[in-house]
Amino acid sequence: MSAKFLTNEEIEEKIRLFLSDHDYQFNEKVVVQKRLKAVDFEVITSDSKVAILLFLWNRSVPYDKVYYAEEYMNKYEYSKVILVSRQMSPRAKEIIKKEKLPIEIIFESDFRTMKSSPLLGKL
Repeated sequence: MSAKFLTNEEIEEKIRLFLSDHDYQFNEKVVVQKRLKAVDFEVITSDSKVAILLFLWNRSVPYDKVYYAEEYMNKYEYSKVILVSRQMSPRAKEIIKKEKLPIEIIFESDFRTMKSSPLLGKL
């Protein structure tokens, strides 16, 4: 029996609930440029601006999406990007670690298995 994955909408709802419960100021589906994917959640704190991108595919997120996230940080002045995915390719993880990029990875399974939100302490 395979585990039931959470849908995009269920994860979005969990993120929305966490941000609202902790009084974060946030915007949803922020279009920064037409050719780029919309930022699913833009969280604004007193000292930073964080982008949350959802890549909830049925395959690993490839390494080029790490560079994609880095482009968001450089061009649109995000201090950090949080990637939410089901799986990440080993190369993508390696690039984040090796280049010391301010990119956090949260897996869909964390939303299913953790007692508190996986976003706790990440923003």
